[in-house]
Amino acid sequence: MELSDLLNHVLLPLGVLNQVILPCAILNNHSIPTSRLKVDFEDIYRYRQLPKEYDALDYANIASSLVHNYAEGKGVCQDYACSMFEVYRSLIFLNKKKKLKNKIRLAMGLLNSFWDVDGHMILEIDNGNGFFPYETMFKTPILDPERVKEYDSSQKINPLAVTFGHSFAGTNIIYPALWSLFYPGGFLRAWWVGFARIG
Repeated sequence: MELSDLLNHVLLPLGVLNQVILPCAILNNHSIPTSRLKVDFEDIYRYRQLPKEYDALDYANIASSLVHNYAEGKGVCQDYACSMFEVYRSLIFLNKKKKLKNKIRLAMGLLNSFWDVDGHMILEIDNGNGFFPYETMFKTPILDPERVKEYDSSQKINPLAVTFGHSFAGTNIIYPALWSLFYPGGFLRAWWVGFARIG
């Protein structure tokens, strides 16, 4: 077999397959992520009857406060993002704010560059002007239910450099983004550096 035949008939298809497998792996391993952090419903229940003007960001800040101050267990970014997502949904249900359901989603990818070795997961919040990143690993203090608007969460805006997947708005079901096809080294590199260990 000549070198050109080897390239065209063996290596090229294997290279394409390597790139295509990564989005499939994202679907398989992270399509419905879960959390090891649990917040007791009694802690969430204290935040019923919140002011009507509270928006998605206010509810995300309360969810962050509850997870960082009351969650049982230890975790990495996936645990914090998924737990905050679940607490957010509980809060909007408790406060009958159904219109805020689709204002939150999960995002996974790389924090600094295409060459990062570890994946990262965050929330994205839609406050009327499209989705913006919301870092879940930065600690939020305990928030007074009546004074949430006073909390400055601007330090939590920490975008991913490369996004490999989003969840459908209002759900924790993740679908792969286009960038996952172009990750250098594809599935083999992701597996080698431990991408599946998101944290």
